Amino acid sequence: LTNFRKKIGDLFRQELKTVDFIDLDNISTADLVHEVLIFLTAPTATVDFREFIRIQGGIDFFILSFDFILSRLDKYHRVTNENCQRFSKIERCLQMLENLTYMNSDNQNYALNFKNKMVVKS
Repeated sequence: LTNFRKKIGDLFRQELKTVDFIDLDNISTADLVHEVLIFLTAPTATVDFREFIRIQGGIDFFILSFDFILSRLDKYHRVTNENCQRFSKIERCLQMLENLTYMNSDNQNYALNFKNKMVVKS
């Protein structure tokens, strides 16, 4: 597993030039998949790939993740390490949603209408 994390870290450094926002020593499988999806769904990704992600429930996952993390924020918005990590995850979820909906009206409509306009209410 350590060797695998090193290879992933090297790949991220090579492709993204920085991995300051990723704790490679403590990254979970879900977070690793999340980061890979963000990389794969950059605005240059094909429309078909972004539609495939929507059909597989990817937009649902990121909207629900965003909502879950938002609900766990300290209601007093104190600056704590835990809240900083949550803000970072929120930022990554929003980046993913932006990548998936970029120039794709079907994905935009899907995201806006998901669960009775949950994104708009957030």
